[in-house]
Amino acid sequence: MVHEIETKKDQAKLSEVLDPGKSGRSKIVRRPEPRQVGLLARADSSTIKLPRALRGHRSFLRILRRCVTDKGYMESIFKIRDNVLRSTLNTRQNHGLVIALSGVRGSEGTSMLSLLLSLSLGANQHQKVAFLDGLFDEERFEVLSQIFGLGRNEAAAVETGAGQLWGCFSADQPNTCFLKSEHVRNGFDFFSHKRLRDFLDDLRQQYDFTIVDMPPLLKESSNIFLAPQADQLYLVSSSRKTKLSDFERCLEVVEQQDTEVSGVILNRHRAPLWSRIFWKDYFR
Repeated sequence: MVHEIETKKDQAKLSEVLDPGKSGRSKIVRRPEPRQVGLLARADSSTIKLPRALRGHRSFLRILRRCVTDKGYMESIFKIRDNVLRSTLNTRQNHGLVIALSGVRGSEGTSMLSLLLSLSLGANQHQKVAFLDGLFDEERFEVLSQIFGLGRNEAAAVETGAGQLWGCFSADQPNTCFLKSEHVRNGFDFFSHKRLRDFLDDLRQQYDFTIVDMPPLLKESSNIFLAPQADQLYLVSSSRKTKLSDFERCLEVVEQQDTEVSGVILNRHRAPLWSRIFWKDYFR
C-alpha cells in the first residue's frame, strides 16, 4: 500500500470544490479548515519559544508548524492513521502494535511523519500511544519537551536490557507517551540487545500503539534487529529524490530479515492538477 503525501501548494486546489447550484451553474465552495486538538493544537501555537541553548533546532519547530497548518499534509497523515487503525480490525489480538517507520538514506521526513502519526493516533483519548526516537537524540527530545510541555512520569518507566526508558507526558494529551533514555546513546546498542523481544512485549502490553522512528535503512544497521520484531514496518521515500535502486535495495534488506513491508509512504508527492479529473483513483 502506497500513501502519497502532497505539499500545501499542490493541495491548494483541493480546498475548492465544485457545487452545482439551482441555476445549473457551478460555484466555488470552500471546505472548512480542520480543527486540531490535543498536542497537534499545541504544535500550532505561535507562543512557543525555544531557549537559547536549543535555537539550533528552530528550523524543526518551523517545519512542525508548517506541517500541522498544512491542510493537505494533515489529511494525508490522517489517512495513514486510518489505515493503521483499519489494520487492527482484521486481527484478533489482546495486545498493542509496534509500528516502525524508516527512511532509505535520510532526509525523507521520517521523523516528522513518525511524530505526527503518534500525535494523530493519540488524539483519540481511548488509545494509549507511545513514541520512541530510535536515534536517541537528546537535544531533539528536549525540543519536543519544550514544545509540548512534557513532564516525566516515573510510573510509566519501561525496563530494557540496555537501560530504563522513562515515560514523559503532556497534560494536553496524557494518553500519549514520549519514551526517553538517560543512558542509551545510539540505536545500535539499544536494539541489538538480547532482551529486545521482552522490551517490545512490555510495550505491547502497556500501549495500544508504539511508533518507532528508526534511522535510515541503508545507513544504520540497527534496523535489522527491530524490523523482524515490529508488527508493522513502513518505508518512507521522498518523491523525486529517492532513487529506485536504493528503494529496491531496502526491499532486499527487509526480505533478508524474513519480514514484510506493511506499506510505503511517498513523502512530498506532487500530483499533477489534471489528476483531479482523470485517473483520480490512481493518484488518491
